[in-house]
Amino acid sequence: MAVVEGLGRVIRNLDKELRRIENVTMKGLIRGSIIIRRSMDDNAPSIPVDLGNLRASWFTVTSEGQAAGLGSRAGIARFRGPNKADMVSDHHGEVGKYATEIKGRRDPLLIMGFTAYYATYVHEMVGANFKQPKTGAMKAATGAKFFEAALKREEKAVFNVIKSEARIK
Repeated sequence: MAVVEGLGRVIRNLDKELRRIENVTMKGLIRGSIIIRRSMDDNAPSIPVDLGNLRASWFTVTSEGQAAGLGSRAGIARFRGPNKADMVSDHHGEVGKYATEIKGRRDPLLIMGFTAYYATYVHEMVGANFKQPKTGAMKAATGAKFFEAALKREEKAVFNVIKSEARIK
C-alpha cells in the first residue's frame, strides 16, 4: 500500500483552523475544493498528464449526496486508453463508496481526491521525470506532490472562503 508523506500534517492544520469556524456550510466547502482543484492545474507542480486519466479521475462527494468530478460531463469521467472501461468502473465504484459512506451526516462534509489506482504512486514520485506540457501551453509544469502542494498553497484562501460562507447562528 502506498503512503502519502506530509499530507497528514497539512490536513491536520487545515482541520484545526476549520474547527475554529462555527456553522461551516456546504457551499464554503465546495468553493474551497474548487480552489484546490484549480490550483493543481494552474500552478507547479500540476497534475502529471500522460493520457489525462489521473486528471479525469478527480472527484468530490458531499454529505448532501452531491458527487462531481472536474473533467467529467454528466457524471462520466473522460478516461482514455486500453484501461478506459476498468477506470470508468473503478471511478464510479469509488465515488459511490464515498457517497454512501458520508451521505446524510449532520455536519457538512466533503471528500475530494483521485480514483485512478496509481494516483498515490504518482503523487509520491519525487524526482521522477514527468511528461511536461507542450511548449507554449498555458499549463504549469507537472510534478510529484501536486495535491499536497495545492493544499499548502491554498490553505489560507480555502480557510477564508469557508469562513466567508459560514452561517451566523
